[in-house]
Amino acid sequence: MRPRKTLLYCLLSGTALSVVAMSCADYLTGQILEPDGPLLVTKLTLLDKTSRDVAVFTDTSLPDCKQFPAEFCSAEANRSKTECRICYNDVKKDAYSPLKSPPTPDSGSDMRVVFNKIPFKWNGSSFSPDSVPEMALRIECDGCRGIPSYKRLLDISGSALTYDPTDIPYGPSLRLVVDKSDPRSALEPETNFRVYLDVGLADRNDNRVDWQAAAPLLRFKTEPMRVLRMGRGDGTADPWVYASTKFGDGSTGNPYSVADLPRDSAIVLRLNASAHPDPLAMLKLTASLKRGDGTTGMVDVLVGTNIWKQNKDGSCAQDNQRYLYLWPDTPDLRWPSGAIEVAFMLPGGSVKDLGQVSGFPIGRHALAADVTVRARLLATDAPVGYTGLLTTAAKKAGMACTQPSDMGTVGDGGITDMAGDGSAKDM
Repeated sequence: MRPRKTLLYCLLSGTALSVVAMSCADYLTGQILEPDGPLLVTKLTLLDKTSRDVAVFTDTSLPDCKQFPAEFCSAEANRSKTECRICYNDVKKDAYSPLKSPPTPDSGSDMRVVFNKIPFKWNGSSFSPDSVPEMALRIECDGCRGIPSYKRLLDISGSALTYDPTDIPYGPSLRLVVDKSDPRSALEPETNFRVYLDVGLADRNDNRVDWQAAAPLLRFKTEPMRVLRMGRGDGTADPWVYASTKFGDGSTGNPYSVADLPRDSAIVLRLNASAHPDPLAMLKLTASLKRGDGTTGMVDVLVGTNIWKQNKDGSCAQDNQRYLYLWPDTPDLRWPSGAIEVAFMLPGGSVKDLGQVSGFPIGRHALAADVTVRARLLATDAPVGYTGLLTTAAKKAGMACTQPSDMGTVGDGGITDMAGDGSAKDM
């Protein structure tokens, strides 16, 4: 007797998922019958909506279209291949492929193993959608210090097709979500990860997952540690530099360029991964100066990160350590009087990431290349209401947490939130 087909479940609520099994097709809503056969993984998707000014979406099932030229796909035997269909029929083509849109350290905020039907059971028993068994699904890595804490969820929403996967996700899926209760938690940069699926996962009818076919789709590598944004610490005006060279690329021949820097303002670089403060505390860079009268000089530059921030109630909280603060090592923390330009180089390898284990020790990754910065200086201090980061605040952000009465305000050299909350709207 032919097995009775079942329908996909529908999502009735958000966090507390309620599942209803239907016995016949719903012609009004267009629900699709579940396919027969094994439980199949169709893709792994990763989404980062916070680290930069645009969302970063990755789909591991997408090919590199350079490997499928028109000559290959025009051949009769190849026209029906999935890669040729994607590269020559889909509007986005391979724009979201791991090659063109590699996962970021913050892509761990929304990782989805997408299936052709709902993975309803594990080892013959159903499980709670809010608590997928640890032995059924986990993340593994090569060359990392550790993996941040994460949640495992069953999400029966989504679709096999979507016009905007950054807004309407693929599904159904098993989700992995990094726990951000500590703002430093994220995937480590430049690291090979894989998602492990246990062979006991199955659909409602106990059709087990085809893990051999799934394995190539469940691997990904995060992008290297890099600079995303630079400037004065102004969350509105500072330019994003990860995808544009208009304000430099950080190389010696084309340094990052900051304009109209007040004498008491720090230079700020925003990173895609948290920096460990200990290596920064040992740095003292030598910057070259140009003065208005044509003479030159030198000034030492110190480097720190945003370890602490002050909450609205005045208490101090751990910050994300995604910002590099650079300020002059002078008695008054001001750039030298008469200087109109300053330039310095941050050595490659000197900025280390964090290991994603208890205590967040120094990690195994770093900003690989030298980073060169040039700033054009103003002759005056920052005005009242300045929206950049003052040198006094930059120095305090890396020190022991200061009591609210000692913090001051932006106008007097302190800062209310020493680095923002790390979202794109702050910097």
